[in-house]
Amino acid sequence: MTLGFQNLSLASNSSTTQEDKGFREDRGCVLCKKNCKPKSFYSTHVLKANNGVVICPILREFTCPRCGATGDRAHTLRFCPVARKENHI
Repeated sequence: MTLGFQNLSLASNSSTTQEDKGFREDRGCVLCKKNCKPKSFYSTHVLKANNGVVICPILREFTCPRCGATGDRAHTLRFCPVARKENHI
């Protein structure tokens, strides 16, 4: 499934767990917000749960073109652990 995600940086200057997972109480899911989804949608969920499981319904449906990860462990190519390992060799 191709979603046309922008290159997103989910890193935050904050040290709170929820922000590290792509969520702030007043902003909702960072991935959906940065991809111009309506506030009525992105404010209804978080990117990931505290245990790292993907919650965002858009990201859950995405399949990484490099490693095939989807669902609970879905990620964009930018955050693919396989691609990162290959780029650091």
